[in-house]
Amino acid sequence: MNESTVYNEGDLVPFRKRLSELREIISRDAEAGKHPKALTKLLERQLGECDAIVKQLFDSLSILSPELVPVHQKLITIRRQLVALAAKEGSHKAELKPLQEELRKIDSLSTSPVSLKECFDISQEIKAHEDSKNVASSLKPIYDRLADIRQELESLVLTHRWTLRETDLWNYSLSLQEIDKMRVDGKFVDSEGNKPEGQYVLLYLLRRCYGLIYRLLSSSEPVSEELMPIANKLNTVKKCLNEVLKYGGPFNARDLYPYQLALFQIDSMRKEGRFVGVDGSIPEGQGIIMANLNECHELVEMLKESMDEEETEYEEDDEEYDDSDLSEEDD
Repeated sequence: MNESTVYNEGDLVPFRKRLSELREIISRDAEAGKHPKALTKLLERQLGECDAIVKQLFDSLSILSPELVPVHQKLITIRRQLVALAAKEGSHKAELKPLQEELRKIDSLSTSPVSLKECFDISQEIKAHEDSKNVASSLKPIYDRLADIRQELESLVLTHRWTLRETDLWNYSLSLQEIDKMRVDGKFVDSEGNKPEGQYVLLYLLRRCYGLIYRLLSSSEPVSEELMPIANKLNTVKKCLNEVLKYGGPFNARDLYPYQLALFQIDSMRKEGRFVGVDGSIPEGQGIIMANLNECHELVEMLKESMDEEETEYEEDDEEYDDSDLSEEDD
């Protein structure tokens, strides 16, 4: 609970009550001499440690301003609903949509808490998980490869986050670039040139992998002062793209043009795949910049893919509407 920060005051009250009961039991047993003094002392110390954790959890909630408390409680509820949804089998589209709308409403508040991002991440994970069930057999090897890379990178985040260097992640970056090059006009195609189902989840996995590489490198590798303007611009573009992804459509290619232009401008600054300094040197931070740049490109492709999906949905809705009109006329 302390690590996840997913709790509210109502979740903590039973723990405080139970600790109070345990303290009374230990005190009574000590007075009655039921246990050796050493054991009683050990229990009291462990109880004290638990009390300290509960106090810490309560204190972390106390920093919330009164107007944020209901928002925080709502977010906790939504997050639990999302986690429960992710664990369920079958399609969750109908159940996911209202939860995403709730998150967008909360996000529109200027006082929305940080935990909101985690909820959006879970909702995107659910969408990608659903799409993974429809990955065409021709794209399955790519999906499996990306899933393995993601799993390995997530493991590195937990175990070697502060000690990794760019060279340690070179093979992962190379593998992702190889997969990236398989795309034709932004889409993965089969041997016959068709664009099978499962595009969104592959783009999502690519984006997640690049994001993990960026996270790993940013913890251990510095970015030179010379590359900071590029890094800052990329961070801004990524933030904007995430906002667009978060809020969804409807949007069109024109809406994405400014972001694509910004990425093209950054791409054009490279020479032989690297960002070169004024004196011709190769400044530090190449891996971080490239991971961030690639993640931005994947975000753009994800938005394009979701745009195509929305168009398909609208067409299907129109067809259903037309069919219902025809049936009414027949009646």
